[in-house]
Amino acid sequence: PTADQLTVRRELGLPAEGHIILVRALDPAITYKSFGLFLEALRRLDDQGVTLHVAVIGDRGFVPSGFRHISITELGPQLGDAALARAYQAADFFVSPSTNETGPMMAGEAMACGRPLIAYPIGIAPDLIEQGRNGTLVEPVGDVAALAAAIRTYAEMPAAELAVRQQAAADSAGRIFSAGYFAQQVQAALRR
Repeated sequence: PTADQLTVRRELGLPAEGHIILVRALDPAITYKSFGLFLEALRRLDDQGVTLHVAVIGDRGFVPSGFRHISITELGPQLGDAALARAYQAADFFVSPSTNETGPMMAGEAMACGRPLIAYPIGIAPDLIEQGRNGTLVEPVGDVAALAAAIRTYAEMPAAELAVRQQAAADSAGRIFSAGYFAQQVQAALRR
């Protein structure tokens, strides 16, 4: 972790060492947000002995206890852009387990903060992710084993490789969210 990242981790009560995954907790009953699928993936990883720390933002009380290798910090709601940016900065990568929505907005925010994205190919994710460069598209949609495998890849990734992907995420977000890119997309759509 960088010096800035270590400072933020300390302030948020997160471990200094090891890779940290960031995810947003929502009631697993909200099926399209698919937090339940994420929890199933974590159980698989725990059963495989994968060591990982999960920073959870959003609603509290939806993360079960009883993991042996996975530790969790519930950060609660992070209100405002500055608080959210700090949560992204403390983490190494972001997982969006949604299976059906137009956003999710946090996918773009994570990449703008230089955090690689693991997501199913729905909504904005296919436009953001260059497979294996700045994130991972998980297929098929809703597959728990594939989601767990993608998370494990990042959890066990050497720091230097992770840093390259983080830079790629920031670079691509800067390009994708630029006015020039938007104008190109509008022009392309008008030519169709």
